[in-house]
Amino acid sequence: MNGPHVYEHLARESGMTPEVERHLAECSECRAVADALAARQTDLDRALVAFDTAVPFEAAFARAKDSASSSIATRQRRWWETRFNGVILAIAATLTFAVIFGNLFSGSETASFVPMEDVDAFVDEIDSVPTMEALQWPTVRWQRTADDMMDMVYDYDHESTRTDPESKRRLFRLLTALGNSADNGNFANPRIYREPGDGLRNRGYRWAACMAVQDPDLMDREWPRDSTRDLIERVAGTVVNGDIYCNIDEDGVLALPEDIDLTPDWKEIAEQIAEVAELEEADLDAESWGEVAWEMNELAGGIERFASNRREDGIVVDAFAQVARVAHWGTYPDTFRGWPMATSRDGTQTFDIPLRDLKTRVAPHPEFVKRLPTEDLRESVQAYIDRKNATP
Repeated sequence: MNGPHVYEHLARESGMTPEVERHLAECSECRAVADALAARQTDLDRALVAFDTAVPFEAAFARAKDSASSSIATRQRRWWETRFNGVILAIAATLTFAVIFGNLFSGSETASFVPMEDVDAFVDEIDSVPTMEALQWPTVRWQRTADDMMDMVYDYDHESTRTDPESKRRLFRLLTALGNSADNGNFANPRIYREPGDGLRNRGYRWAACMAVQDPDLMDREWPRDSTRDLIERVAGTVVNGDIYCNIDEDGVLALPEDIDLTPDWKEIAEQIAEVAELEEADLDAESWGEVAWEMNELAGGIERFASNRREDGIVVDAFAQVARVAHWGTYPDTFRGWPMATSRDGTQTFDIPLRDLKTRVAPHPEFVKRLPTEDLRESVQAYIDRKNATP
């Protein structure tokens, strides 16, 4: 069995046969693909878990006809509400990550309209990426792609969707591609993930689902991935249930919140990471550690794509290192299934997600191993780099 055969086998989700396992044990490239596929499935499972009780798509739209889309009631789940408003640590010196997502980023607005042909070309390019190739893209590439798409969403002529069905369909495609790109980047860009309370905070998926509730014909399109269509359908059902609020008028025109321009304050971020680094397990209870770990994880993913020099790369590694250090001190709600520990689909393997993320970030910069905060992390990451270098 060779690489292409393994890729085909994994794409069919046929399970781990002994033959495939033997090949993966010998081929680091295919093992990386298999691990990425397992991690992506874990992310999808976690995204979908909040919608297990949603009404079926068809029934949801039948109910939607009797109510105005612009006034759908909200019954938001509020486990995250306090945390995403920044109230995280209650200790002698309180740490608030509202500072990170408030003071560390400065606001701005965009005005010009993006050319429609540019939207089509960009979305066509992303939608045409084969699944296995997408899994091998560096996460930073997906993060930058998602940011570029968010720029297009804010620069889009939304008013044109009021009277131009083609413009509405084009925006719908852009939003679903944005949702996919953000998920593939496995990060929490505050531009895309800023909705507190709800089960799904990916604005690409949320806004697409809101449009689909208002105009179900938008779902009648060629989908690059069935999983994306299924997700939008389930989110749309949750919108109609009232669990997700849609700011959209009766003509289907989205009202977007004010955009923000992400410009990290690296000095401030480094200071926040250092404050977490000074804490020991006994300083906080398990629930608080869960909140701190997840916020730090979002911070690390959010700043990674902006790093442009060795100092900033080091700060990114420091953030991921603190996540790996403290994640297992915390407890998490059921909706966090698959983080920090994920299980393979066949149930035979477990993955330490924060440690995996740290390894992949340090590998291109082996000189950073010595700055990791614990001996266990240094040894684990160094062993990963040694294995990676030993593989032809």
